[in-house]
Amino acid sequence: FSVAAQETTPKGVAFNTNGTKMFVVGSAGDDVNEYTLSTGFDVSTASFVDSFSVAAQETAPSEIAFSTNGDKMFIVGTAGDAVYEYIMPTLLALGTGSFASADVGKTIEANSGAFVLTATSGSYVETTAPTSYAQVASGDWSMYGVVYNTVDGDLELSGYAEGYSISSASYDSKSFTVASQETSPYFCKFDTSGLSMYVGGKDSDTVFQYTLTIAFDISTAGYASISKSLSAQSVTRLQDTAFKTDGTKMYVFDDGANVIYQYSLSSAWNVSTATYDSVSFSLSSVEWLGLQFSSDGTKLFLLDLTDDAVFEYALSTPWVVSSASYVGSFGITQESTPFALGFNADGTKMFIAGT
Repeated sequence: FSVAAQETTPKGVAFNTNGTKMFVVGSAGDDVNEYTLSTGFDVSTASFVDSFSVAAQETAPSEIAFSTNGDKMFIVGTAGDAVYEYIMPTLLALGTGSFASADVGKTIEANSGAFVLTATSGSYVETTAPTSYAQVASGDWSMYGVVYNTVDGDLELSGYAEGYSISSASYDSKSFTVASQETSPYFCKFDTSGLSMYVGGKDSDTVFQYTLTIAFDISTAGYASISKSLSAQSVTRLQDTAFKTDGTKMYVFDDGANVIYQYSLSSAWNVSTATYDSVSFSLSSVEWLGLQFSSDGTKLFLLDLTDDAVFEYALSTPWVVSSASYVGSFGITQESTPFALGFNADGTKMFIAGT
C-alpha cells in the first residue's frame, strides 16, 4: 500500500490492536497519517482517513507508538532527540482534540458512530449527535459536546476531563458522612457502575453499602441498609476490602490477625449475600494497610506501613487468595506513613496516599 500521496519519507508505522487502523509518521510532512483497513492487518485494504501534525514538537519524526488502549500516542524524532506524548481521547478518532484542518462539514468518528460538525452562533457545535456521552469503559475520559473553535481552528472538547492524573485534580466540594454507621472508616470502594459504595472500619468491623443516584457522585449517596458483619470470622480490625471485577467475590483484610478472608456473593455487589468461602491467606505480622487486586485476579498487592513498600503476590488460581505466592516489592520514598493503595483500570498507574 503506497502512502506517497500523504508522506514521501515514511519513517514509522503502528497499528491498533485489531489491525483495523494503521498510522504512518514521516519526516516530509512531519505528521501522523491515519488509515482504515477493511480487513485487519491487511495493508492492501487501507484507505486514508486523516492526518495530525506534530511539527510544533518535532520536525523530523522517526517513529510512532501507542499505549495499549490507544489513549496516548508517542512520537520520537531526531530533531528534538526526545519522546513526545500526546493525549488521545478514546471517544474520538485521530485528528480530533486539536488539529488545524477541521472545517464545517467535517466528519468526526465517535464510539456511537460518525457525525458532522454544524455552525452555531459563531462557533461550530455538534448538534446531530447526543450532547453528552457516557464515560468510556476504561474510565479514562469523559466528553460533553464537541466544539470547533473558529479563532485558532482547533476542534475542542467542551467539559473535557482527563482521568487518573493527579496533576488535573481539584476538589469539587462534595462530601458524605458515614458516622451513623462507622466512626473510624478505613476504606471506600465502589462497584464498576459507580452506583454502589462500600465503607468499613475498625469500630464496627462491618462492610456497609450505600446507593448513589448519580454514578460516583458521593453527594447523592444514601445508606442502603445493607451490610455484612465480619464477626463470624472474628475480625477485630477491618482495614480494607476489595471486590472481584464482576462483584461476585469480596475480600476483607483483618489487620488485627493479618489475614485476608474470601467471600462469595450470591447476588453480585450485594454484600448482605456474602458467605465465607473458608478460604484465607495469612500474612506476616507487619503493619499491612492496603489491599488491591489486578483486574484479572492473578495479582494481589498489599501496602506495608512497616517497610513503606508495596508487596506483590501471584495467584496461581485467579481470585483465590489461598493460592498467593510472593513475587517482589517496591519501596516508597515519597511517603513515610503510607496508608492507602490504588491502581487505575489497566494497572499502568499506582497511587499511594499517606498521613
